[in-house]
Amino acid sequence: MNNKAFTLLEVMIAMFIFAIVIGGMAPVFTAHLQRNAAAQTRTEAMQAGQYVLDQLRIVDPSTLDSTGTRDAEEIVINGRAYQVFVSFCMEAGYCPGTNTRHIGIEVKRDNQVLFQTQTVYTLLR
Repeated sequence: MNNKAFTLLEVMIAMFIFAIVIGGMAPVFTAHLQRNAAAQTRTEAMQAGQYVLDQLRIVDPSTLDSTGTRDAEEIVINGRAYQVFVSFCMEAGYCPGTNTRHIGIEVKRDNQVLFQTQTVYTLLR
């Protein structure tokens, strides 16, 4: 008999093999989703820090604090709130005059530091 159809047993075996393959891929897919969400959170934290730095760039550096850390500023990006802390002149050598400020930015969410950067801002006039 030359039968070209699949038997029920063959179909069940194929479905079993397919289920094993898909079951093995589920943890990989879940881990990928978690890494993707963490990367998005870090990117948003960088955007929050950049926003605060951009706001500081339009201010005369001599009017900025000469030392210390400001209270957290809350920045919302894509519905998520980030706390941005700005520190001034952590290293006195980077603040030689009134027209130069060493600025440090630290961005947190849920008390976890997601982004940090430092820059020296000076007035070029």
